[in-house]
Amino acid sequence: MRPERLAQTETERWARVELNAACRLRPSRWTIVPRAWGGPYAVCPNCAKRVVVNRSSGNMPCRGCHAWFELEPDPAAVTPD
Repeated sequence: MRPERLAQTETERWARVELNAACRLRPSRWTIVPRAWGGPYAVCPNCAKRVVVNRSSGNMPCRGCHAWFELEPDPAAVTPD
């Protein structure tokens, strides 16, 4: 089974939201996605390119769109107050 291709335009990549919803559709940081094997990967907030990451903070360039974005905080590293 072949993976599904991402849509080419920004609007095609996002789910539908109520017309007057008070939320932004595009994240502003790399999204960290955990997985059981091979370590976590990050998803670019601009072009949705995925890359394997081995750190939990700082800025990182995207090889797809060449923009720099901050990594979202690692949920495992955040301690509750």
